[in-house]
Amino acid sequence: MTEVCEKSRIASLVKKLSKGLDTQVGKGIDPEGFEPSGGEGQRIAIARALYHERNIFLLDEPTAALDPNAEYEMYTQFHDMVKDKCAVVITHRLSAVQLADKVAVFDDGQVIEYGTHTELYSQGGKYKEMFDKQAEFYVKVPNE
Repeated sequence: MTEVCEKSRIASLVKKLSKGLDTQVGKGIDPEGFEPSGGEGQRIAIARALYHERNIFLLDEPTAALDPNAEYEMYTQFHDMVKDKCAVVITHRLSAVQLADKVAVFDDGQVIEYGTHTELYSQGGKYKEMFDKQAEFYVKVPNE
């Protein structure tokens, strides 16, 4: 369990908790439990998945509650953790899909584009349109 805590970067959190690993997540269940922040909750979910040694991971908007630095750290560490495993990541944050081997773009419940980030971007379709819209906010200097 120590290795799982280290890999998911919750070891320091566990050490701070009064009951360590036996601390209940959610004060609604146990008044002596704790309420994790969004980032802590994401890391706890990853730790639980790693603990059960699954070969398939399904993450739905895994970084929605994280700031950009924590998002980068989470995706970097997760990418290393799932080597030789299957991970399906559902996200609207297209910066993350560059880590994926393959990207499926859905529209109205149908796959409309499928390939690598580079392939989809060079095709100039819906994926490129969405990616460029998100990237614009990162590269455009606001008028002062």
